[in-house]
Amino acid sequence: MIVTPMVIDWMFFSGATGDWRSVQAVVEVVLRTVASVLAPLGAALIAAAVVMTYIEQRERITDGH
Repeated sequence: MIVTPMVIDWMFFSGATGDWRSVQAVVEVVLRTVASVLAPLGAALIAAAVVMTYIEQRERITDGH
């Protein structure tokens, strides 16, 4: 389940003032940062796995195994 800042706002912070608004701002920044980093990171990791598999297969062919 993906929790967006809007859902967190509705669940915990609706009507909150003062310090809770600061907590809400921090949570939103963290979630947006994580959300923006995870997709490219996942794609990069998948690409790295494909490349490593390719390299491993080429080494097996050249080694004769």
